[in-house]
Amino acid sequence: WNGDFTKAKLHGDPALSGLRRVLGVDHPTTITVLGNVALIYVNLDQPKQALPLLKDFLQKNEKREGKGSVGYAEAIAQASTQFLRIKEFAYTETIVRESLLILEKKKPEFWLTSHA
Repeated sequence: WNGDFTKAKLHGDPALSGLRRVLGVDHPTTITVLGNVALIYVNLDQPKQALPLLKDFLQKNEKREGKGSVGYAEAIAQASTQFLRIKEFAYTETIVRESLLILEKKKPEFWLTSHA
């Protein structure tokens, strides 16, 4: 969409609705599109629309990956930037701490290498 998030929204919302109906709310493709639609709302500076989608994205990933899994920690890391952009600072701090605790336990070697 070349940065035209208004146009992306026109396609993203119906796509998400269709995927929920056809594939189901917990299908990996539906969850990916859910995160993408949330990102559209973040970029349109519409935090009231983005927030429930972002939280749903995390809940679906937690259910799919498992609460203490590396996959869930990575989903948190992916979404945390968007939570910051919509000024959900306290919530972001909570989930980032959760992600770091998971990674510290499940991937101790992660802390021994540079990821910059």
